[in-house]
Amino acid sequence: ELRQHDIRAESINLAVPVTNGLFTTGMDFGAENFDGANRWLEINVRTNGGGAFSTLMVRIAPGGKHLLLKRSGGLYLARVKDGPQVYHQRPSVDVLFQSVAANAGRNAVGVIMTGMGADGASGMKAMNDSGAYTIAQDEATSVVFGMPKEAIAMGGVDLIAPLPEIACETLKAATRRRAVAKASA
Repeated sequence: ELRQHDIRAESINLAVPVTNGLFTTGMDFGAENFDGANRWLEINVRTNGGGAFSTLMVRIAPGGKHLLLKRSGGLYLARVKDGPQVYHQRPSVDVLFQSVAANAGRNAVGVIMTGMGADGASGMKAMNDSGAYTIAQDEATSVVFGMPKEAIAMGGVDLIAPLPEIACETLKAATRRRAVAKASA
């Protein structure tokens, strides 16, 4: 069980870009929907897409737009762009994951969860190939096992985990990556 005191800004430097198939029609999921999580987890949720990441920030792709991760020096930036649908999706998980592979590489942790189709699978493989640690939701806890199944089949997944364990596994992986980065600095 993940509790509030398990996550502190001073213990992990985590930025989270998020894309979700529910937002393909232009529907936006406002930051007010995250007020409880903002307070409990001490995170900062932004739903306007673009801008710089800071510690414990979540940026959610706005409806009908792709979200990309870019790097400028030591900063990671979220960029929002128009573009064609990928796997009938905009925002597309593949577009986001490809940009994470290209710009964050081994500094990233990727998670693919329940969903229909193959969106995200090739992007997760690219992340994995670039050195990112990747996690897929298991079949037993997925409502639809399409996206995780495709990512697993492509060989782009380091860990298959049930939904209740994904948050802790993600934080453990991010903490390990931060420790390695500090040791090599």
